Amino acid sequence: PIVALAQADLRPRVKLRDVLAKLAECDSVLPDRPAQVRVPLILLSGFSTVQMSLTVRSLSAMNLVGGTSSSRPMFAAAVPRALEKSLRTLCDEIEGDHLANQRR
Repeated sequence: PIVALAQADLRPRVKLRDVLAKLAECDSVLPDRPAQVRVPLILLSGFSTVQMSLTVRSLSAMNLVGGTSSSRPMFAAAVPRALEKSLRTLCDEIEGDHLANQRR
């Protein structure tokens, strides 16, 4: 499934687990109020290491840009220890890592 996040998904009480649980019902549905992010996030779940690597390479080659800063997307894998984090916190952490890695 491909899910575009809504603004409501970034409320403090919405956990990654909650978003992953509703994947089937939100597949390819564009929300009325999409999430506003500085840097787009492509969060992958259920992929093997090889599938993840191939997907990231393929999507990176497309030179996609978006978000409020017209940036290339960040890529992350959903991992068990992140399931109870709020999606907003998780996005902020991933964005911080992404920006720090760009400065290197």
